[in-house]
Amino acid sequence: MKSSTHEWLCDLVITPRCRRLGRMQGRAALITGASSGIGADLAWQLSRQGVSVTLADVDMAGAGATAARIRAAGGQAIAVRCDVADSSQHLQAFQTHMQRWGRLDYALLNAGEWSE
Repeated sequence: MKSSTHEWLCDLVITPRCRRLGRMQGRAALITGASSGIGADLAWQLSRQGVSVTLADVDMAGAGATAARIRAAGGQAIAVRCDVADSSQHLQAFQTHMQRWGRLDYALLNAGEWSE
């Protein structure tokens, strides 16, 4: 799952010192745009550090598949539907995250709406 294309970005979020000291173990992250690309890579890397992750995306098939891969590797992950263009879904994604993990340590807002 590790992608050299996004590895440098993951290293900005998860510093080598945090990795060495195990400072991320037991934390929880909510990641938007997490069904593929940078969001999925961040979810994977955070889960490898012991962070429980909520993958929020409009693409539930992709988010669900990424969450399943994380769980298969021993991590903790859930997928929730969240269209960032709909503010009511922001609250629902957050509430689902909090019900599952009970804490929010990292919010990685990786999705956005594009219009011309």
